[in-house]
Formats: sequence, structure tokens, C-alpha cells
Amino acid sequence: MGIRPGAMPPETIALGVIDEWGELHAVICLNAFYSHYCSMHIASNGRRAWATRPVLRAIFGYAFEFLGLGRVNALVSARNIAVQVMALKLGFRFCGFLPDGADDGGDGILFGMLREQCPWWEGTV
Repeated sequence: MGIRPGAMPPETIALGVIDEWGELHAVICLNAFYSHYCSMHIASNGRRAWATRPVLRAIFGYAFEFLGLGRVNALVSARNIAVQVMALKLGFRFCGFLPDGADDGGDGILFGMLREQCPWWEGTV
């Protein structure tokens, strides 16, 4: 039973970053909701152009203001250094190491962002 590998849970909220020509550049998914936090997953076309200030304000504003969350977590494969760097540049902070905790079966790095530490959300700017 459970969710098939690679599939998102049914409670997942997906936010797309689409340009004026209708091209999809990134998808940000929120899931694993608990009382005041959730998990965030980001998939992009490999370019960084999607991560503009207005887009990041909208994403984190949605999580912290609209959903009323106090924390967002991101679990990244320990093998994926580029995504770890991206998480830090977005304002996530290192929270821990999870042996055998990543989706790829390897180790995971847990990052987190508290509402009051978010550099993008209007409530903290």
C-alpha cells in the first residue's frame, strides 16, 4: 500500500511558475502538512531565472500568510550539492542529517525556514 515511488501525496499543493508566453519554469509543491509546518519540494527547468523576488514573495507569502504556517521544511539528497546551495540561498537553514532519509534511498539533509526568518515574505521584510 502507500504512494507509488516518485508520486506526490494526494494533499500536495502545486504552485507553477509560468512566464508570459505560458512556458512552465518551475513547480513548487507543498505537502506533509502538520499543525504549523509542511514540506516544500522545488523542481525547475534547470535555470535560475524563475526565482525572482516577486515569485519568491508569492511562494513564501502563500505558505506563511495564506496557509498560516510557521515553518517550511525541505529535505535534500546529501548527494545533490547544487540543491543544497539553492536551499541556503533561498534562506533555508541547515537543521540536520538524516541517514537513509532522502527519496533516492541515500542520506538526506534537512533544511528549514521559520516564518520570522524568511527573507521573502512581506511580513518579515
